[in-house]
Amino acid sequence: ILTFGAPETCPECKNGQLVLDTFSYKCTGDLSEWSKCRYTTKTPKRKPVKIPKACKEIPVLKSYKVKCSDRVFESEPPPTLVVVKKEESQSSQSQLPVPPLKNLQFFIYGKLKAPKEEVKNRILRLGGLVVSKPTDTMAA
Repeated sequence: ILTFGAPETCPECKNGQLVLDTFSYKCTGDLSEWSKCRYTTKTPKRKPVKIPKACKEIPVLKSYKVKCSDRVFESEPPPTLVVVKKEESQSSQSQLPVPPLKNLQFFIYGKLKAPKEEVKNRILRLGGLVVSKPTDTMAA
């Protein structure tokens, strides 16, 4: 405060105090009952610090001349982009894809264009199961 001067109140909400943050000054006030003020600045308006008469007797403050100046901030780094790579385990790489008819049961009945054995082999290759009696849990 002595070096740069005291920041004035927030110009946006008119009642908040500007406090030093990492890369700027931020307001601590409220815009309304439900929302915080989001005002930030690097160069707030400042007023000179008034040193009380009792403190002017201190040797360091006797020769101190009050002046306002701007604080130099480090430039704010750009937001970091985090790339998450999905690592596949060795076990998932060695697994075969799930067959489309897995866990489905079929009952072959009636005349078909293709022979029954060929239809049965196709269903088995696609992961299905051919049953000899119809049940409630069958797909077709």
